[in-house]
Amino acid sequence: MREPSVMQHLREDPLEWRRHGMTSPSEIDRIVQTKLSLGTAAEPTYADFFLVAA
Repeated sequence: MREPSVMQHLREDPLEWRRHGMTSPSEIDRIVQTKLSLGTAAEPTYADFFLVAA
């Protein structure tokens, strides 16, 4: 098992989260704060989960 300091570093690195197909907690916080500041509806919408294909 890895040392706790190494694990903490990996948890803080957004690229490590992406590498495993997940969104980092800091990115989720940013998304939530952006959504809250826009004053949009409280209910999730399709756009919350999917991006329009380019």
